[in-house]
Amino acid sequence: MTVSINEQTLIFFSCVLDGILIGFIFDVFRILRTAYKLNKIFTTISDVCFWAIALFIVFMTIYITGDGQIRWFVFLGCAIGFLLYLFSISPLIVKTVVKIIRTVNTFLWKCLRMVFRPFYKIFKFFAKKSGKLKKFVKSAQRKSGEKYKKTLAKLRRIGIILKKV
Repeated sequence: MTVSINEQTLIFFSCVLDGILIGFIFDVFRILRTAYKLNKIFTTISDVCFWAIALFIVFMTIYITGDGQIRWFVFLGCAIGFLLYLFSISPLIVKTVVKIIRTVNTFLWKCLRMVFRPFYKIFKFFAKKSGKLKKFVKSAQRKSGEKYKKTLAKLRRIGIILKKV
């Protein structure tokens, strides 16, 4: 099957758009990694997810626009689109979105602290009181244990006396 130059141009520019889309998806994962400082396991999982999504996008474009035929300019178009996005607006987007996420996170943490501060104070108050209560209960147990031992000793003496009778 021969492909005309117009079709090749269409395929090439759709691959450039794919490269831009893949660059944007790359930035999404990079923003998540930067803003939330993920550990190695989540970083590895996110890398695998990124590459799976990128492969799906490229292969769907090849399938839809190029009838499933892989041509060299498909990869060139994806690379050009990715690099165009990466070196043009990507740094601005990453910095801006990371700042927004960190600002929102800081604001939410401050709100949560304000909401839960009274509960913390109440908990702290009862924790101090429970320490005093704990001491009171222990001393009561000790005193009741002594009374229990005395009562038990009296009952034993009574039992011994009753056995003798």
